[in-house]
Amino acid sequence: MSDTVFRTKVEPTIESSSKLKPADDKAVPVGETEVEPPYTDYHKEKGHSFILDYYDVGELIDPRIFESEVNDIESYLDHQINKGEVNNTLESVRNEMKRIEKLVNVKRDARKSMKMALVAEYTNFLLKAEGIKRGSAKFGLI
Repeated sequence: MSDTVFRTKVEPTIESSSKLKPADDKAVPVGETEVEPPYTDYHKEKGHSFILDYYDVGELIDPRIFESEVNDIESYLDHQINKGEVNNTLESVRNEMKRIEKLVNVKRDARKSMKMALVAEYTNFLLKAEGIKRGSAKFGLI
């Protein structure tokens, strides 16, 4: 009975550190990634309005021609973002613009200036209606 061994201490083996390093073929390339700025910071970062990029008119024509339309649309979008109806992302603003274009019944092949004018007038109408509702609630009118 003296030849019986109950337990022996087993030393853990340390494997080489090659498993800890990622493979070269899966390495992430080093470079800049393009992060979209929030809608409210777009003008600061790009130097022009998002609306001009949305309609692709900034490069072709002097953007000052569409200044009133751009201001109307931007004021509506800023109001919706401040109110919390639209998120402050470019994707949400694109979706809101598409929704308005659908409501106004803008055709796909319509001229860009016509699209901007129709959307600007509709957003101007929505802001005026919002002001009327606010004034009515403020003064208790029915």
